[in-house]
Order: sequence, then C-alpha cells, then structure tokens
Amino acid sequence: MPQITVIARIRIKEGKVDQAKPELLKLRPLTLGEKGCINYDLFQDRNDDTLFYFYENWESDADLDRHLESDHIAAFNDAAGHCFENIEIRRLSRVE
Repeated sequence: MPQITVIARIRIKEGKVDQAKPELLKLRPLTLGEKGCINYDLFQDRNDDTLFYFYENWESDADLDRHLESDHIAAFNDAAGHCFENIEIRRLSRVE
C-alpha cells in the first residue's frame, strides 16, 4: 500500500492564535508515537500568523484514519475548535 502524504491547512480566527498555537504544538509528540506516523511537522505562515500547516506522512490510510479518530485529536478539537476559522485536509499520493 502506498504511503499517504497529508497537508492540513488550518486558519485560526483573528485574536485566537495565542490560544490555538500551544494546542497545535501539543499534537506533535502525541502523534509521532502513533502507529504508522512517519513525520508530523507544523508550520506557521511567515506572512499570515493565523495560517498553520501540518505536513504529515503516514504508512497507510488506515493509520491516518486512526489518528483522526484518536483521543488526542478529540481533546485538541475540544480545547481549540472554537479558535478555527476553517480546516482543510488534503490526502496526497506521490506521482512517479
């Protein structure tokens, strides 16, 4: 089964970045310990501090699906969900 690459684009509401950013950072160590997680990197746009991206690689869709249903993702949504303007998740496959 081919590796899955994910780019998740998260727009934070104005005035909520200081509240949301620590919650985003908490996800990384928890996610890196999950089965099938190859990398899980967080980026913040240099020109728009309300825009964040996760760049992720997973061994399979099943591993990614388990991640999205994990307790720490649910806790993250409970803690910071009200800070989001929108979230867009793209699953990508390498073209060779």
